[in-house]
Amino acid sequence: MADILDILFYASLVASVLSMLLSYVVWQRRPAAGASVFSLMMIATAIWTGAYAIEISSSAYNTKMFWSRISHIGVILVPVLWFSFANKYSKIKLKQEKLGRQFGWQYYKWRKL
Repeated sequence: MADILDILFYASLVASVLSMLLSYVVWQRRPAAGASVFSLMMIATAIWTGAYAIEISSSAYNTKMFWSRISHIGVILVPVLWFSFANKYSKIKLKQEKLGRQFGWQYYKWRKL
């Protein structure tokens, strides 16, 4: 079991570092369509995977719960930023404010189940 957790820890840590590197590279190309949102999405992914790596390497219950809550910041942000990136990259004009509120409400109802 410890070997599996080691593999998951290192894989998550590598994914977090690669996400941060990709975020930096894309941030240098901000004028491209959707680049800034994609960079933010990669930061959220790095938070998600980095916090998960620390969570699985922790042994205390309170520490695991803390890092689980931190990882949920990325879990919540990634789908919203993905939608925003797809919208900006495709250059489709949508009423983002209305769609954002609707998406947020649907996510809130889903989480209450």
